[in-house]
Amino acid sequence: HYPLRRQRQMCIRDRYTGCLFSNEDLISENLSICFNFQKGGWSGLIFGFYNVDKEGGCGISTKLQESFCNEFESVESSPWWAAYKSYSAANWDEKAFISIESGQMANDMIETISRLYNVFSSVNPSAS
Repeated sequence: HYPLRRQRQMCIRDRYTGCLFSNEDLISENLSICFNFQKGGWSGLIFGFYNVDKEGGCGISTKLQESFCNEFESVESSPWWAAYKSYSAANWDEKAFISIESGQMANDMIETISRLYNVFSSVNPSAS
């Protein structure tokens, strides 16, 4: 198991609904793995690498975006996000709520976190 599971920190911030996962390796690059609802009504779900320090940015952004795109088939970025992907409305319908109830959503999130950390590790050799 990689250190992200042992050292993860989760917080829900007042200005949005989401969760952040970090460890020392991610923090050293000013990043957190994040799931975030960008819009009201539990819509606009995105996931990816959140820039913790928007002033300092992320020193591995270009490599991270390339690796992210290879893993998740598309990538977007912004001043707040080094690399992210949006769930389309088609991915967030009544099936999503059924998967929450069954526990499948939690399993999918754990798998996505693992895939995101693998993306990060592929461009940051010091990540353990």
